[in-house]
Amino acid sequence: MGTLSRSWRPSLPALLVVSAACLSLAHAQSLPEGNGKAQVERVCAGCHPLTVVTKARKTEAEWGGVVSDMVARGAQGTQDDLNWITKYLAMHFGPGRPASGASATPANAPTPAPAAIPNVPPPPGDAAKGKTLFEANGCLGCHRAGGKGAYVGPDLSDLANQITPQEMERSIVAPDEEVLPENRYARVATRNGETVTGRILNRDGFSVQIIDTKDQLRSFPIAKTREVTILDKGLMPSYKDKLAAQDVADIVNYLCTLKGADKP
Repeated sequence: MGTLSRSWRPSLPALLVVSAACLSLAHAQSLPEGNGKAQVERVCAGCHPLTVVTKARKTEAEWGGVVSDMVARGAQGTQDDLNWITKYLAMHFGPGRPASGASATPANAPTPAPAAIPNVPPPPGDAAKGKTLFEANGCLGCHRAGGKGAYVGPDLSDLANQITPQEMERSIVAPDEEVLPENRYARVATRNGETVTGRILNRDGFSVQIIDTKDQLRSFPIAKTREVTILDKGLMPSYKDKLAAQDVADIVNYLCTLKGADKP
């Protein structure tokens, strides 16, 4: 499944407690104060690092869709919890909020706009053909786009608002050049002989959570794992020798048409 970047083995119980405490503190310090913060830390942090929240910028309706999706995938909380979470996220991580999301900014201070992706046009291509190629090459088996697909790989619905068309091309023909931490895979070997591979969502001193290759959320207590290996190579095959340059351009054009329109 790719080149192993490093291996991580369970440490002594005392070190696990210290690691978990430090992680919890880091999470708490990354969120601004306000009604709903405690619910976000309690309900959301069990499955993924809170950096997933702090780097996102969405409207209240979009955050509501994200929360509903997380509930459908196993997040636990009362309806009041979910309402507070949605309102908190919309207030502190809405469109145009500063990158830190810090609430220390004076209420009357102008809000700086987030850094914009350079407005570079995609290479000449046919978006309709690109959609067909995207689906024919099995991309929906790992990614979501156009309102369908899996969660094993990153969601591509808003990719055009995150990277340039040229960067999209590189990610198709040379996907190992840059793998963001949130897109890395983990191979979990349990003490009962099971081995599971999937995209890592969260790892702390007590458990590791992944989306496995069957698109299922899996959680493994550290005490029951033998080894957790982080993978940062070979997660996606290169299409350099599988697709013509024009085919790649067509797929890029298709991805550029999405602009997050199919996201909740």
